[in-house]
Amino acid sequence: MKKFFTCVPLQPAEKFSAYDYSPAENERLTYNKKTHFPIINVINGYAEEGDEIRVIAILTDNEDCRRNFKVLEDEIREICKDKNITCPKGVETITVPVDDSVRTELENFQKVTDYVSDDDALHACMTYGTKTLSLILMMAIQYAYRVMKNISIDCIVYGQINRENRDHEAARIFDMTALVKVNELINILAPKKIKNAKDIIQASLNV
Repeated sequence: MKKFFTCVPLQPAEKFSAYDYSPAENERLTYNKKTHFPIINVINGYAEEGDEIRVIAILTDNEDCRRNFKVLEDEIREICKDKNITCPKGVETITVPVDDSVRTELENFQKVTDYVSDDDALHACMTYGTKTLSLILMMAIQYAYRVMKNISIDCIVYGQINRENRDHEAARIFDMTALVKVNELINILAPKKIKNAKDIIQASLNV
């Protein structure tokens, strides 16, 4: 199952805008419409006509997030219609408290991993959410990749707004999936005490 994870932003309505996210490198992330959520670019690029997908939103329990979540629901309905794909469960939610304590973040980690199953193809957007919540999302995806069967991490993205040129609503979307592979390589190389891993990592990533 193709699953798409994103956090819902905390921005108030007056600061929450749609942008034309142009891909920095990965042309599959091209989406010729403005969107509030870069995960829409990912769905457009990685979901095929006729696919059934699941979209999971991590939602902080406050008024701004709840309002922004409705925007996400609208955009998911639009992309599903445009791509002729189905999302029968609608946008599923993982509600998290406004609390960055270690205990709470561990609970959030478990909530995310509960949404992953064997044979999933995982996609995620790291644009929104607190720093700790973004970290937890990445950790949960990598954990699932290591312990579950036939999991693939297809695309991890980050949307960057050009804050010096916000009036033009220009933004870029970066494919960060290679960094997941770097972390996997580090876990292999570190126990072997390989201190200069740069050449091995670059060769593995073909960069």
